[in-house]
Amino acid sequence: MDDSGQWQKLPDLIAPVIAGTGMAFILSILRTLYDSKEPRFLRVLLEACMCSGLTVAAIAGLFLTFPSLADDIVKAVLVGGGSGAFVGFLGVYQIRRIILKILDTKLKS
Repeated sequence: MDDSGQWQKLPDLIAPVIAGTGMAFILSILRTLYDSKEPRFLRVLLEACMCSGLTVAAIAGLFLTFPSLADDIVKAVLVGGGSGAFVGFLGVYQIRRIILKILDTKLKS
């Protein structure tokens, strides 16, 4: 099996994930420090790591739902960065609240 072309596509596949997780990590740290609600820096780093993980899941979900996003690297990096900014700005607690509210509404109907 010849897979020599697959390794050349790797930077294009990783670029949106790096952009998104980096954006989520930085924004969540800045948001948490700006709110001044968490004095321990380890908790701030854990929040940033969780936001980065949620961003990877969001990017994977977007690319599985809309495969045409992966065709253009600029579009893919913009989607990755936008997802990271969204998750990093909201934070883990707010995203959890939103998801639970949606699930509660769906389960009641």
